Amino acid sequence: TEPEKPTDPEKPTEPEKPTDPEKPTEPEKPTNPEKPTEPEKTTNQEKPVLKQNEKMVASK
Repeated sequence: TEPEKPTDPEKPTEPEKPTDPEKPTEPEKPTNPEKPTEPEKTTNQEKPVLKQNEKMVASK
């Protein structure tokens, strides 16, 4: 039981770990943070512009 345990779980875990999590993590990292940052910047700039328009209308 001792020699079989470290030989069975270690072999399939070593090659599967760096191959599965590394592949989907590399392309997902730069795609996730860049995508939500682009639309958020445009939303922030548009919000203050709408407020200015509302103030001008209220002043008139």
